[in-house]
Amino acid sequence: MHSFGKKPRTTPRAHPAETGTTEKRRRPFYAAAAGALALAGTAAGLWINALESPSPHGPKHWLMPEYAASELGRVAAGSRFIESIDNPSTYEILSAHTGPDVLPQATHVMVFDSFRAIRLAFSEHRIPGTVKGILYDNERWKGTPSVEQRQPFTYVRLAEQLVHAHGLLFMNAPAPDLNTTLEGNKQYDNYQGYLHLRLGALAKYADVFDIQAQRAGGVSAYSSFVRRAAMQAKGINHDATVLCGLTTAVSTSRDLTREVRATENTCDGYWLNVIGGESGVATALPMLENIYSIK
Repeated sequence: MHSFGKKPRTTPRAHPAETGTTEKRRRPFYAAAAGALALAGTAAGLWINALESPSPHGPKHWLMPEYAASELGRVAAGSRFIESIDNPSTYEILSAHTGPDVLPQATHVMVFDSFRAIRLAFSEHRIPGTVKGILYDNERWKGTPSVEQRQPFTYVRLAEQLVHAHGLLFMNAPAPDLNTTLEGNKQYDNYQGYLHLRLGALAKYADVFDIQAQRAGGVSAYSSFVRRAAMQAKGINHDATVLCGLTTAVSTSRDLTREVRATENTCDGYWLNVIGGESGVATALPMLENIYSIK
């Protein structure tokens, strides 16, 4: 499986300096304890701040459709954002968009709803040489055959084997609504069912794994689900790049910002869905301006 770089996760630690003198070793215990507590307090404060404060450089990875990147690139702040992420750590989903590619240095990706469609595309030689990754977007919808919906662990594994056999990056984004297709799981809502079925463990097969949390229902529910799903994903494949879904369809600008701030130390990046054309751009931009300090 391909291995990609991850942003470091470090927890500051304070180590008391060794003085080496007999006199200092004999200082009263309460003074030593107070010093240790002060150092520990500083370290804890740094650790808490690291969790609560956004990265000064923004998330390392972004995934977005070509049309969304083009829409963002039409306004000044959005254009600066697009320029800043035009590198191989960004994944751009190719589409029928006919304008210039605003992310030429990004890793280009094709998305498919089914293993069957992926296999057919390879057999018919419909994967351009510029494409470096294949995204399997398996959901409870017409595009994903019912047998694939009911057996995600089987078909994600088959898709991974096929894609890697062709030397490409394998990406998977199983939707939470897959849980309702499986027997004995109907008592759960989509997100509880996802966790109950451990769909996050599908990251075992993926180079890049997306947690579709974008409709979880508010910032608190979003961050809680992301943390638990990411624990499943990273627990089984620490090397996977774990992305988390964001959408302008149901989240406000403020919600998007809070969702990123609450999870940026959990997620390696985000799949940004800009829905609604200009209105979607207007919703996404304040979040991007806040994270990247762009205007």
